[in-house]
Amino acid sequence: MSSSDGVRMAASSRLVVARAEVSGVNRQTVNDVVAGRCWPDVATIAQLEAGLAIRLWPGTPGELGGS
Repeated sequence: MSSSDGVRMAASSRLVVARAEVSGVNRQTVNDVVAGRCWPDVATIAQLEAGLAIRLWPGTPGELGGS
C-alpha cells in the first residue's frame, strides 16, 4: 500500500465516524452501507437523512414537480 492509499483510508475512516456521530447510526453500519456491503433499512435511511440534512431516498413524482 502506498502512502497516498493510507492517507485516503484514514480520511475515509474519519468521514465514516463523523457521519455516524452526526446521524446517530452505528459506525460499522455506515461503513458497510458506504462500502456497498449491505442495504440500509428505512429507519437507517431516515436517520442518515435527518443527521446529514440530505435526501437519500427519492420522493414521489408529485414532490418533484411531475405528475
